[in-house]
Amino acid sequence: MKHPHNHKDHFPGLKVSFLKNKKQVKKVNPFLQENHFALLLIRKGKIDLQMMSDTVLLQPGELVFLSEETSSAITAIHGQPFIGIVLFSRRFAFRAMTKTIFSSFLIFPMLGGFPRLQLNTHEVSLLYLLMTLLDMKSKALRYPQSHNQVLDLGFYMLLWELGNLYRHYNRDESFLYTMKHIWFMRYFDAIRIYYKKHHRVQFYADELHVSTRYLSKTVKDVSGKTAKKFLRDFLLEEAKMLLHAPVPIKVISHTLGFNSVQHFSNFFRRHTAITPTAFRKSLNEKSIV
Repeated sequence: MKHPHNHKDHFPGLKVSFLKNKKQVKKVNPFLQENHFALLLIRKGKIDLQMMSDTVLLQPGELVFLSEETSSAITAIHGQPFIGIVLFSRRFAFRAMTKTIFSSFLIFPMLGGFPRLQLNTHEVSLLYLLMTLLDMKSKALRYPQSHNQVLDLGFYMLLWELGNLYRHYNRDESFLYTMKHIWFMRYFDAIRIYYKKHHRVQFYADELHVSTRYLSKTVKDVSGKTAKKFLRDFLLEEAKMLLHAPVPIKVISHTLGFNSVQHFSNFFRRHTAITPTAFRKSLNEKSIV
């Protein structure tokens, strides 16, 4: 039996699946338990979805967005299923949202605030079309080192539509961003520009002309993570993506702005409990299982 990580998607940090029978549940659940965001859309059938300690029944037309902190699993299927699932890492989403297309409300679902929605037939069909296109693009291309505009645009369109749906079904709720959200997005934008050279929160605070204390508290209030942890996780996601490609670890270390391979290895091992070499070896072992 193939390991669940051995799939046709060539982009680490992104996976699109369509669950059409009960046998596929065993292959899908391992992905739902990873540290990724998950978007589930029920077109046909019903499922029991366990989220942490709670279990909910999702019915046709329902859309649910799970944060990266939520470990989930499909525990039962009722009827003939037709379910679209998109899983992606925070790093992949941030890379995809370039400056020219970045919109402030897109950060909302990524912070765990996207609700469970009941959609109409037209809305379900549109989301399924976007999922299908994203699935085709992610499987048709080889993993690139450069920015892939086609895939990123497809992903952006999906997030854009999610934002529109939220605004449509939550007209009575405030969708205004406070200054904390604005500062958070400025911090994120600065990270995307400077993360390969600067690994200290102090640099970003200076760049944004705020104190480190204010920046850390703001990022914590909005994302649930301290500014330091947010930056650290960003670097780790980038490192993991690069380790999927046949790039020497010395080059990866230099690319990410570490002073030496040892410094990079110590950083990676301290926060993942495994060395970069061992992490890459585990990827190779999974690919041949």
